[in-house]
Amino acid sequence: MLVTNMKKLEIVLIILCSLYCTGQKQKNSDTLKGELSKFYAIRNLVVSDDSKWSSIKKEYSNNVDTVLVFKNAKPEQPVATLIGLNQKRVFLKNNKFFASGNNKALLLDLVKGKGLRYQKVKSAEVLSAADRYFIHYNDQSICVYDGNGKVQSSAKSIDSFPVTDNVKNLFILKTVGDTQNIVDLSDSSLNIYHTTNRIIQMEISNSGNYLMLVEKIINTGLLKPVLINLATKAISYPYGDLYRQADAIKFSEIQKGESFLIDFQTKNKVNTELVDIWYGNDSNLKAKDIGCIRSEYYLWNTLTSKCIKIPNDRFPSFAAINNKRFLLSFDPVGNYNYVTYVPLVDYYLYDIITGKYCPLSSKTSGISHSPNGQYLVLLNEADKDGRILDLDSGSSLFLPPGLHNPVFSLDGNYIFFNGMEDFWWFKTETMHLNRMGEKGKISSILNVKRNPSNGNYSSFSINIDSNTVDLNKGLLLTLKDNENRSSILSYKNGNFKVLHNQTLNYISEIKTDPTQRHSFLIEENYNLAPRLIYTSLGKIQDRVIYQSNKSDRISNTIKQEIVHYKNKDNEELKGVLYYPIHFDPKKKYPMIVQVYEKQSTSANKYPVLGISFIGYDRRSLLRRGYFVYEPDISISTKGMGVSALDCVDKALDAVSVNSNINMAKVGLTGHSFGSYETNFIATQSKRFAAYISSSGFSDIVRAYFSYNYNFKIAEYARIENGQHQMPPFSENKEQYYKNNPINFVDQVNAPILLWAGMKDKNVPWQHTQEFYIGLKRNGKQVIAVFYPNQSHTILNNTPEAEDLQVRILEWWDYFLKDHKNATWIDKQLHNKKGCTL
Repeated sequence: MLVTNMKKLEIVLIILCSLYCTGQKQKNSDTLKGELSKFYAIRNLVVSDDSKWSSIKKEYSNNVDTVLVFKNAKPEQPVATLIGLNQKRVFLKNNKFFASGNNKALLLDLVKGKGLRYQKVKSAEVLSAADRYFIHYNDQSICVYDGNGKVQSSAKSIDSFPVTDNVKNLFILKTVGDTQNIVDLSDSSLNIYHTTNRIIQMEISNSGNYLMLVEKIINTGLLKPVLINLATKAISYPYGDLYRQADAIKFSEIQKGESFLIDFQTKNKVNTELVDIWYGNDSNLKAKDIGCIRSEYYLWNTLTSKCIKIPNDRFPSFAAINNKRFLLSFDPVGNYNYVTYVPLVDYYLYDIITGKYCPLSSKTSGISHSPNGQYLVLLNEADKDGRILDLDSGSSLFLPPGLHNPVFSLDGNYIFFNGMEDFWWFKTETMHLNRMGEKGKISSILNVKRNPSNGNYSSFSINIDSNTVDLNKGLLLTLKDNENRSSILSYKNGNFKVLHNQTLNYISEIKTDPTQRHSFLIEENYNLAPRLIYTSLGKIQDRVIYQSNKSDRISNTIKQEIVHYKNKDNEELKGVLYYPIHFDPKKKYPMIVQVYEKQSTSANKYPVLGISFIGYDRRSLLRRGYFVYEPDISISTKGMGVSALDCVDKALDAVSVNSNINMAKVGLTGHSFGSYETNFIATQSKRFAAYISSSGFSDIVRAYFSYNYNFKIAEYARIENGQHQMPPFSENKEQYYKNNPINFVDQVNAPILLWAGMKDKNVPWQHTQEFYIGLKRNGKQVIAVFYPNQSHTILNNTPEAEDLQVRILEWWDYFLKDHKNATWIDKQLHNKKGCTL
């Protein structure tokens, strides 16, 4: 009887323990949810052309569906607050605003405050040049409306989605009987093409001059390209009346439609159901996942109606560069050994007239071409240097190291470069390279129109582009110094103007009016919630249109300190130290150190509570009474782990003089690359009381000799040429041994929490599991948490995000504050039975 009663008592205790564990965790989760609803970021700034109106989106940790609209002359009071209409937002003429999202749309008269609401919306877009919008409804009908909401044209029972350039052109597919029709709804309902076959592809060319189609015979699957001149409605069949076997057809427009490079693509994939063979000389490992794409090229001249076949027996890939005479020819992966992150390509110029090839460059990481096809910018490996080539004259100019991301003016007269040491531009007329004279400042162009190339090489990250800026509207750029001070400038009519003076605040977005006299910015800082401001040339005072997070009375009290230190190589580094909220100089506080490369460049960003994909929430930690320290890490020739340990040691030495930090209660955390750093430091250091590490390498030798299924490359490419900056394994095996966390896992001397998403293809979750197994084998205090439905990061507003956030905060409180009220941790430390995780 006594045994039976004891058994019953044990069961009751197990149930009570389980209920307490669940209830305590639910309480913490509910508290967190309530806090998350109070803080938000503001993003996606939209401004009307006349500068009268602006709109932003509010982004909470658990929702992003709120839109605010402002009359800029009356700040702080939104004229409209819209819920759910957060996908498309455009200001139309005559003080109208169009928004759509979540199966709804709205046309709002901003002056009258009245609107037209639409339901059951599948998609919606605006034709900006025509001041019109269209709505594609769930019942497959479509209506085109003018700026006042009056129907201009409509159609029922359309096929698939409409095709538009969002400027003036709109086309739909509509099947009547056995015939599929293309209807032009741009201005009226005009049938411009019909066929008894299926149209599987419909695109508007970059110039807007042509509609590019692909027809497919249903029974055979054969394809045929079709081009329609949108001005004359003339129809061209570049391949004649013939159809051919292909899986896809890609078009590249040349000189606004004077000719087209047409790429017939066939995809072949090896059957691996029985056996999957990996060859040592394989330069296209991606083909195992996406198949091997083979192309046949034809050049169609719309002026002469002639089509010529481009021979690809020597090179499998061709790319149009908007030049009438030349094409790029190359083998995207012919010599790719996966040592570099992307293939370094040997390019040739193919002469369309003579049919000859001319060597252009070798080991090239990227090529950019001017809009008129006259100039090429060729950048070599890692953008160390490059050159500008004039295809008309054959002259060239070599570029200094550090210039990258070339941007062309639409007229082809200028080439601008982002730079790590100043802002640079090249004037084609004089063949002269100029610099602004802002040495030591990083420059970035803000209003770039990106025009990537498209071909059978796209999946290999081959960088061929023609990025442009319209100088009639003006170029916008930012200059940033090493103290995080940035300014906004414009370049127009040959002159630079300062639009926003140098500031310590972080500027996340900027929009200007067509004259660039009026600017609208979103700015923030670590102690300043994001705000929308207006600034004008000639005016000293900025005007705040909207200050977010007005209920946040704490941010402006946050204290930040920039700590300076040097590593063993005497390199000057910074650490950003944040003081606990409600800091009392008479008290001591625990500290959490977050590691991930150089973090001081983000020292002027506002910490929104809970918005973190990696479980690291600085604001929550400060609120709970922690110092938070984010030191810079610089990798030396001794290896990434040894370097991280050295930098963190020196960073800790630098703050140890702060008598308010309890150096006996310091935790270390990192995610991804920061997780690797945390893992290694945990095996070498005795300065930390607890660790949290997530989704990082535990065995760099295993990683080095593995295949990355996320990026589809051999991992040694990333380790040698990415963040890790390690030498080849065969050249320095000792360095790999000395920098490998798993080799020293028996030396970890503080509790460590590990977590990973089991769908992670970037850093396989087994790395976390391996470190756990190593710690377990050596009797270390470890808990590993795995999320079956998450990947490299945790999606916000998910049960996993809530669970992780609670566990992380409880872990730090348990070991750094001695708050011993987390039973899921007790189970590991005290072997309490019945308390589940």
